[in-house]
Amino acid sequence: MKERLCTCTPENIMDYTEKEIIELSKSLSTPEYSVPLKVKLLIIKRMYEIYGFSLSNDLLLALLVEVKQQMILAPAGGCKTTSSQIKLILLKIFWSKMYGRHLTSSECLCLVYNAENRHQMDKKHLDLLAPLSLHGFISFSEGNPSYVNSGITSHTLHSFCKYWISIYAEELKLSGYTVLEEGNALTFLSSAVNKIRKANPNTKIVVKMDRLKSLYDLVWGLNLDYADIGKSNELLLDSINAIGLLPNQIVDIFKTYDITKKFFKKYDFTDMLTIMDKLLAREDVRERMHSLYTCVVVDEIQDFTPLMMCILKKIVGPETRLLAIGDEDQSIYAFRGADVDNAVRFTEHFPESKVFQLTVNRRCKNNILDAATKVIGLNENRFAKTLVAEKEGGNVTLCPYIDDNDQMSCFIAKLREEKRETIFNSVACVREKIYGQPLTFSLFLYNIPFYTLNVSRFYQHEGFKSFLEIMNLLWKPTKENWRNLYKVVNIKKDDWFRYIDYDEKRQKVNGFPDKNSLWELRFEPFVKYSGLEEALKELYQISKSINTYGCCDYIDYVLELFKKNYWNTRLSMEMIEFSEEVFNWINQIFKKDIIYPALLREYIEKLDFMTMNQKSHTGIAVATMHALKGLEFQKVYMLYMENSIFPAFHFIDLKDYSQKMISTLKEAENRLAYVAMTRAIEELTLFYRSNDPSVYVDIISKKEERKYEKIESMMIFSNRKVW
Repeated sequence: MKERLCTCTPENIMDYTEKEIIELSKSLSTPEYSVPLKVKLLIIKRMYEIYGFSLSNDLLLALLVEVKQQMILAPAGGCKTTSSQIKLILLKIFWSKMYGRHLTSSECLCLVYNAENRHQMDKKHLDLLAPLSLHGFISFSEGNPSYVNSGITSHTLHSFCKYWISIYAEELKLSGYTVLEEGNALTFLSSAVNKIRKANPNTKIVVKMDRLKSLYDLVWGLNLDYADIGKSNELLLDSINAIGLLPNQIVDIFKTYDITKKFFKKYDFTDMLTIMDKLLAREDVRERMHSLYTCVVVDEIQDFTPLMMCILKKIVGPETRLLAIGDEDQSIYAFRGADVDNAVRFTEHFPESKVFQLTVNRRCKNNILDAATKVIGLNENRFAKTLVAEKEGGNVTLCPYIDDNDQMSCFIAKLREEKRETIFNSVACVREKIYGQPLTFSLFLYNIPFYTLNVSRFYQHEGFKSFLEIMNLLWKPTKENWRNLYKVVNIKKDDWFRYIDYDEKRQKVNGFPDKNSLWELRFEPFVKYSGLEEALKELYQISKSINTYGCCDYIDYVLELFKKNYWNTRLSMEMIEFSEEVFNWINQIFKKDIIYPALLREYIEKLDFMTMNQKSHTGIAVATMHALKGLEFQKVYMLYMENSIFPAFHFIDLKDYSQKMISTLKEAENRLAYVAMTRAIEELTLFYRSNDPSVYVDIISKKEERKYEKIESMMIFSNRKVW
């Protein structure tokens, strides 16, 4: 087994006395930065007394030590934001005593991972200063001996780059340039793909734009360039293979995309980083930043890409105080180019730095942390540590299910046992976005409020959307609705779009024959399609009586035509998840003895409530595991814990990867499971398939009794209401 990396925090730090911690701090501190440690100890203890926080020995050591460059590894639930801001406040308090002047807000740069964290960091800093001011410990009045500036300069790395690009815009020849938003970036890429198609008419190019954009970001995030596409980087090669284009085709598309951006005077979020990296190659720019930013606090260092790390190293000058906060166990964005070695090998990036480890989890109760520790303990590329829960207790429940329907039944049954306020502080999480569809349908059917974080909802399923388009055509055969006729009768899409002169790019019908003739279509090229005339007659009768007869009288016929003439063909071209289940969802909502307009109104009213819940984050959260980073809930439900789904070890083993890459990807899966599990405060529940349990279920239950629970299946597709 690979030897674990160690930090400056002794493994038995919790057994140290105050005197021993002071002596250790003195030996670790850089002499020119040191302050009277006994005085600092008294100040730290007084601050924590005012806050009402517990002060563990590992945290005390990290706060006492004074070095130029420092990384604090804070576990999930380890109060990393609080710790980093207290460290910064201490620096502000002692700065005037060390250097005879006060630190200003513009000198204190805090780099966070996303915009939401930026506001949290600002608020946290003020929230920590306010009680100190109320107790007379510090003052916000200049001239007062206890004066401390109340501000910081917080940025995401992207907003930081954007700010400096605007300052040097003229020199960079970027005057008048604006940011290209993500949606428009996909449009620009699509335009680039179309240009390549026209230039290569004999080459079939089929590609998903979001995957192409992810690859573009990955290339530059890994600090590579177009010449590296198709070369030895395994992560890059895997992404290229998933897209299905040749490397030279991808390079041509990316170069055309860059030209398009330049033509429209745009730069995207990846450009912000690459432009900034080139700008920082100038010595005068680096010196300007070194003189401006006295201290730099970096949050989530483990999520930095190689390009981001390169920028950070140029921002930090010879005298800059650097404090990095992170946790190698929570590095889950490798698919974006994030490198866990930013944390693991931090001292190689910053040779003068020292690394300290916090081990107390203040969020999860003991049994939950114990289960999560078993999973993350599988990893070797991490620091040696023994994680400790501050709170005792906690429930870990393992719920087996037979099939997907049984899983949803068990899940709904669990929720029906809970109080409303408990459900509203819970999350149901899945490995992939697509698994949110059956989950949101079950919640919708039972009128259980929910909001989503990066998952697909059931009504976003292609089959569900297509069915509604067909029903709306029958209800209101307007000019625009007629374009969907090919989805329900035996007509080729291209023939139909030519006939109605449909502009797909503008989504506009330009030609529209007489409405009655559309129900007959007794002319070329449609006479060759078998069954067309009979189907149109039946659909015409349904359309005429749709305001009279209930949906249950004709929905089976419409679905049969939809499957035969459109859906089965779609499935032959592309694998679509829940391709059969979607018809069950449709039947549960629409197969009723109620006219379609009334059912549609009821459905839209429910969607309106769902929209309100989404905006206010009301109800149970439904999220991907990746989207849970930085969040916490009373109860966490992990669904689809099947070995064929999560972890994706079987998929990784099928790839022609090096042993190092296989190990890297498997450890990434373990970290994702650890992050999901450590969102739970009180209770963690794993739903697993009884004949294909996730390896994590076996690991959690190994060598000790765990609470196994089998909930009796219930008919979840009833009309009973919860709320």
